[in-house]
Order: sequence, then C-alpha cells, then structure tokens
Amino acid sequence: MGTILHTHLDMWIETLGLLYFSHQPTLYREKAVELFNETGIDGEAFYAKHAKMYEKYVRIFSKYKRVDSDSTWLLEENIDILSILSLPFLIRREDNFVISDLDEERLRKLLIRGYAEVSQIEGDIKEICTIEEFIELIETAEFSSQAKWKLMMIYRNPCPYFRQMDKLINDNLDATQRAVDAVRPTLDKLISRFSQNPERFPDRYIIKNMEGITNIYPLFVMPFSQLLVGSTGFYGLLWDTLMEHTTRLNTSAQMFCSRFKALGDKSKLDILLLLRQGKSYNQEIAAKLGLTPATVSYHMDTLNSCGLIDIERQDRRIYYSLRVEKIWDLINELKNRFHLS
Repeated sequence: MGTILHTHLDMWIETLGLLYFSHQPTLYREKAVELFNETGIDGEAFYAKHAKMYEKYVRIFSKYKRVDSDSTWLLEENIDILSILSLPFLIRREDNFVISDLDEERLRKLLIRGYAEVSQIEGDIKEICTIEEFIELIETAEFSSQAKWKLMMIYRNPCPYFRQMDKLINDNLDATQRAVDAVRPTLDKLISRFSQNPERFPDRYIIKNMEGITNIYPLFVMPFSQLLVGSTGFYGLLWDTLMEHTTRLNTSAQMFCSRFKALGDKSKLDILLLLRQGKSYNQEIAAKLGLTPATVSYHMDTLNSCGLIDIERQDRRIYYSLRVEKIWDLINELKNRFHLS
C-alpha cells in the first residue's frame, strides 16, 4: 500500500500549533526569517509577502481560543516539551486509541516515545520501568532544569497532564475551525496545488523520500515547514513557494553566496566533510563531531535549504548524505566568476 496524500488539514496538529504560536506570536516568524536569511533570501520581505494569510489564521484563532489559567503552563514551556506531550494526540490514528482510555503505563511509554522523537534518539530505547531510569534518560537533554523537572513530574503521574492536554485541544477545535473558515479561499488554492501532482516534488522535499510514510497531510500552522511524526508526514502549504523561490536563486549570486556562507561555518563544513565519507544519521554525526543532536538538526535545516544534502529515512532512522554534484557546481561557478580555466 502506497502513501496516502490527504486533502484536508489534521485539526489536532493545527490546534496544537495555533495554541502555541498564538501564545508566543512572534516565535514562528522569527525562526522562519532566520532560516530564510541563511539560505540567501531576504527573510523579512519574503515572510511579509507570503505569510499574510497565515498571520490572519493565527489572529482569528486568538480571538476565539479558550485557555484557562491552569493550562497556560503548557504553552509557556519550551516547544520541545509541548511536542513530547503532543505525540500521543498526533499518532492516535496510527495506534487506534483514545487518550482518556489509556492507563499510566501506556501513557508513560508514549511520553518516552515522544522524548525519543523530539531528542532524535535513533533506534530502540531500553525498557524503562522506574522514575530513576527515566531521570537517567533525560539528564543529558538540552532542556532547562525546570523542563526536566516537569517531565519527571509528568512521568510520575501522567494521567492528569495528558487529560489536561486532551481537554485543551478539544476546547479549541472550534476556534481552529473558525480560523480555517476565515482563510478558506487561500487554503483551498494551496491544498489544490499540494494535491494535484505529488510527483513534481524535487528530491530534497524531505518527507517524500522517507521510508515507511503511510500518510501525508497538508499543514498550515507551520506553513514553511515539514514535520514527521511516527509514520505520518505533515507538509507545509507554503513549502512549495519557498522551494520555488530557492530554485530561482540556484544559479544566482544569492544562492552562490549562501552556499559559501554555509561552507564558511566550521560546524557545517565539518558535517559536509563527514558526509563525504558516506551517509550518516543525526546521533552518529553528533557523536563524531562533538555536537548535540539539536545542533546537528539546526545545521541540517540550513544545508538542506541550500540544496547541499539529501535526506532519507531507512530502518527508523533519518539519514543525511552529501550532494557531491552541488559541490562541483559551486567549484565550477567559482571558476566561471574568476575566469579560471
């Protein structure tokens, strides 16, 4: 059975994202602009031109959302913590469960699975049965002491926390629907483009090349992003726009400079030199170069946007490989610019 390409939004991930980004309204813009700038695009101008409907989407949701004081802590945590807690709600269809029906043991396993995905821990994690083993697992995470303490408290007594999250999402599904309705004409056009011809996606469109992807949903709450949760991919509806713009820059001075800028960063250069030896996955790269998995992921976002790497999923791991032809293109472009033989 092939990958199913859906033509409707997943309202749960949209609601989770809207809750977070409406509570921290400048965060997604700041992250997106930073990434655009690193790829040679004028980030502020590009965002202002293409994200008007997204900004309206968040604004309409903010008008109708319902968040009581007991739930605000969920939205004030590091986004990684929210992502860990969100995992059960995003894979519920895959495993066919209802959150309120799960006991403590199952919720703890989902918490650990969420931590493994967010922390990009590859392969299987040894079975954890005690709070001490869980503390040992998270002690090296790039989270604040407060965040680790919160994870420990959730592991100790997971039911009330997940039920609170469940209630928060359900209370705000109507606000999400209102936001969707407010931008419906734009959404319909973007989803139509997304679904018309999936084979047109360039090779570097991440989730299209992932092994084991069973479903791909359009995504508007993070429109310039691609996400992978379990065997489900979420494809930002403005990702095509970003890639089309990047492709136009491919032979321009801006892309030329952005690739040289990437090579001028020691960590990015070290990653590319390591990938010259063969494909590798996040934790392996981090261990060999003395970096954290989160830092490697950050560099990979830039290198992928510059078209210098390929990304694929095999055996439950995400592998990166060097696009050697792009290095040769860069060398040849340099020769041409300096009129070298």
